[in-house]
Amino acid sequence: MIAARHSGIRVLGISCVTNAAAGILDQPLRHEEVLDTAERVKDQFIGLLKAIIPRIAEAIA
Repeated sequence: MIAARHSGIRVLGISCVTNAAAGILDQPLRHEEVLDTAERVKDQFIGLLKAIIPRIAEAIA
């Protein structure tokens, strides 16, 4: 992204954080937590993408 912005390219980053980073919690990291969180927020994340993609298409047209 830094190189793209430096070159004048417009960029957008979208992320879904599915677990706390190592060392943040007193419990070990579990892959099941990632899967559970991703499943729980899936519909909201899809809604976000469906809302933003048409706006991106308009902006670049």
